[in-house]
Amino acid sequence: MDTLRAPRLVPGDRVRLVSPASPPNPGLVAAGVELLTSWGLPAGHGDNPPTVPIGTEATIDTAAGTLTVRAAVR
Repeated sequence: MDTLRAPRLVPGDRVRLVSPASPPNPGLVAAGVELLTSWGLPAGHGDNPPTVPIGTEATIDTAAGTLTVRAAVR
């Protein structure tokens, strides 16, 4: 089986923080944003970040910079 690997992050790549299982700890979020920013990676979480429900089929095309999401329930 082939392993799909994302390209390495480089300074300037935008990073989003996600907490799929529980509300985020504000102190840990602030520490994470500070660390990522120190590495040259703009980081954030937004007030209303997009979510993808469990069981949703998603396909990422890194060359095109797109994410296609299909409904979890059909």
